[in-house]
Amino acid sequence: MEANIIKKEAITLAEVAKIVQSLGTKTDRAEIQNKILDFSKDTAKLKIDKAEKLISELEAINVPLMTKEHVVQIVDILPKDMGELKSIFAGSKLTVSPENLKQMQDIISKYL
Repeated sequence: MEANIIKKEAITLAEVAKIVQSLGTKTDRAEIQNKILDFSKDTAKLKIDKAEKLISELEAINVPLMTKEHVVQIVDILPKDMGELKSIFAGSKLTVSPENLKQMQDIISKYL
């Protein structure tokens, strides 16, 4: 089976599960697809609808230079405290203001 990359974009684990499930039944999918589905379902902390809502709320803050990849990491990890949230941005060139971090943490806490 040859794979063609159609587009490259950051997606949450909940979105991965939805995409792989849409490929058919367990017997229709390749073994690796079933393993990906199992992993994404077991690891995703939010259902697709809540994940999409959280993405929208985080993007609405308009943090300068925050990418979709950052937002997806936040949704997949669902940091419980400020230290975990800050670690997502560690190593990147993005510096998030304390006000924006507080806003993000307040939004995330609604989903914990």
